[in-house]
Amino acid sequence: MGQKTFQEKPDIDRGWAWTVMIAAYLGTAAQCITIYMGGIIHIALINRYNEGQTKTSIVGALSSGLLCLTSPIGGIINNSFSCRVAIVSGAIVSTAGLALSAFMPSLDWMIVTAGTLVGLGNGFIVAGINCGIALYFEKWRDTVLSLTSLTIAFGMFLSAPLGLYFINNYGLSTTFLLLACMQAQICIVGVICKPSVIENKIQLKRKSPSSKTKSITCFDLTLLNNVPYLFFLCSTVAWNFALCAVLVHFPYCITVFEGSNSDIGYIMTSLSVANLAGRFVGTVTVSRWHEKGLYAHVAVIAISGICSVLFPFYSNLKGGLYIFGIQIGLLLGWPNSMMTSLSLSFVSVDKLSESTSLVFLFSGIGVVSGPILTGYLYSVTRSYEYSFLASGFFLLIGSALGIISLCNIQKTRNNGTNMETIVTVSNNQLKETSENNSLL
Repeated sequence: MGQKTFQEKPDIDRGWAWTVMIAAYLGTAAQCITIYMGGIIHIALINRYNEGQTKTSIVGALSSGLLCLTSPIGGIINNSFSCRVAIVSGAIVSTAGLALSAFMPSLDWMIVTAGTLVGLGNGFIVAGINCGIALYFEKWRDTVLSLTSLTIAFGMFLSAPLGLYFINNYGLSTTFLLLACMQAQICIVGVICKPSVIENKIQLKRKSPSSKTKSITCFDLTLLNNVPYLFFLCSTVAWNFALCAVLVHFPYCITVFEGSNSDIGYIMTSLSVANLAGRFVGTVTVSRWHEKGLYAHVAVIAISGICSVLFPFYSNLKGGLYIFGIQIGLLLGWPNSMMTSLSLSFVSVDKLSESTSLVFLFSGIGVVSGPILTGYLYSVTRSYEYSFLASGFFLLIGSALGIISLCNIQKTRNNGTNMETIVTVSNNQLKETSENNSLL
């Protein structure tokens, strides 16, 4: 018998798709342990180099921010080669960055290795994993994508206690080597994530001489002409600003309020558990009430903004830091788990790589600016109350941008939407159909 082609036996919503899903979840959890350990490493870097809050914040800001800002490059790799290539290449770059960080003599070099290289590699990984897993599912796509966010929360949950254990028992240099070993395992995830039947079909369509998208094979920026989608992307800047400002600075903020290492562990663990709960609620929201997802996105960002603006009034109360950490974790975990699925509400699956990359790109603006501006405000005012107050105002702005997106959706519906080609699988056969793209 001749070898079966991918058209004859696609593994969509079954078979190898579940193996890819498990591998992607494990790889995401491993990656997020290193990402969300940034607050613990931030303290260790201050103690080692004594360079001040603002400059030290650049390491965490670049590591988290470039993960998002370089996602379009990951998207280009997805489109030009495959999601597998993006995952493996990203794992190699980020592993090298972590390993080299163990031997850096100054904070300036640490900015290059632990900041730039790690962030760049993670950006490739995120672009590859999110697209790779989404293209293995149709019926369960929203659920599988949102559950990916739960594995992120699991990594966040482990990051604080594991980071404290590593730093206290092995020191900063050995911690970087241990994290490099964890990151290297993502190469195996990339090998497992072979191109799905849908990914192969999209690649063939892009490379076809008759393809209308041939001139934009690498990356299609025309999605930014979609006004509701553009305002949705802008709203993601705000909540990423607040979340990453807290993740990088909150451990040090606890020490400013005379908290111990145990307090840091307990409070950050509480934040992580709350974030897990928020992501779970977001998963349920986008899976069962997808059409209401953007309404929830707007509402929870607004509520979190109000709670953050009120932080100076309850920060000195007993349990005030717990209250702040739990509300940030819960309310900002919620939109996080809906981000990729909501993005797909504005575009077709053919543009999955572009939409995923764009939503991470805009998120990266908040991820980079949040920790740096928060560190600057603390250096000027010597108080984190003003820093997190600013985060609250940014959240309220993000909620307003989401409302504008909702208003423009109705306007777009009234004017009509463009027909787009959708790649689907039916009875083990690939089909291309044109349908009117629904906006929520």
